[in-house]
Amino acid sequence: RSLGDRRLERAAAACYLSDAQRRKLRLAMESDVRRFAAAVDATRATYAGVRVNLNDPEGQKKWHQFQQDVQQCRQLLRRLFDTGSLFAAAVPATLGPAQVTGSEAELKARRSFRWRTMVVSTLAKLDDMLGLTQAQHELLLESLMAHAPPLRLDELPPEQDNAHLQLNLVYMVLSGVNPRPLRAATSERQWRPLALLMNQGKSMRSWIEQQGILDTDEASTGPRVGSGARPVP
Repeated sequence: RSLGDRRLERAAAACYLSDAQRRKLRLAMESDVRRFAAAVDATRATYAGVRVNLNDPEGQKKWHQFQQDVQQCRQLLRRLFDTGSLFAAAVPATLGPAQVTGSEAELKARRSFRWRTMVVSTLAKLDDMLGLTQAQHELLLESLMAHAPPLRLDELPPEQDNAHLQLNLVYMVLSGVNPRPLRAATSERQWRPLALLMNQGKSMRSWIEQQGILDTDEASTGPRVGSGARPVP
């Protein structure tokens, strides 16, 4: 409910919801919450009173399955109000065209600010590592801002403040940028470690997506950032 409340309050701030609109969206939100709670209760019931011996292969197998089920419940929570939910279906049916435009603009602005923060922090480290010139710094900044990923912002997972995750997300996005201008703008000494970092970010895509930092709906329907199959040369 706290996750839904935050999303509802952001919608109210961006769209100036009427009382009737707020009630309709809250009703849809509560239905999604009850559906999620029922799914978690069903999973929890399968472990009621269960004890495992981690020194036994069967016990280890049961513990591994438990961890998988916990992760699945967390993924359900992150996607609770995404496409397929009653809340997501109620939003376009409830908001007027001007409200939808305002909501999209507000989301775009918040994402851009959050992404720029990550990019600036990463470029500061690259500056120290590679000794970038001002022109090189600006080229990297412009390239990364032009390929901003669909960051999840309504329900920020604790992992999103993980510096290691942020670095590799930026490297992953950079690996999807046309490498030719970057290669031409950097020296051989600079390009070798930069290419390695880009390949590192690309190889960690699956792990990055599992952390819940990206909006999976937009990531699956839009172009996949850094999705090339070949390593950066």
